[in-house]
Amino acid sequence: MADTISIAREGIDAFNKGDWDQMRKLAASNAVYVEPATGRRTDTVDEFIELSKGWRAGFPDVKGTITSAIESGGTAVLEITWA
Repeated sequence: MADTISIAREGIDAFNKGDWDQMRKLAASNAVYVEPATGRRTDTVDEFIELSKGWRAGFPDVKGTITSAIESGGTAVLEITWA
């Protein structure tokens, strides 16, 4: 079984490619996404995918690069630089 950081990295790679099916496969069914800067929050995988599609539509050449990652107790935290 893949470790949590590897799965999280796969999710960023899927976003970079616009591979929504892969993102959906990687997301936990109870995934919650919070965007402190905008105040947006998603509580379902479908909502998260739609939010991600919106970011890609607004910034079609956006790419996330993971600069740091830490894992504890099945939770991964990624530091991502978006360009």
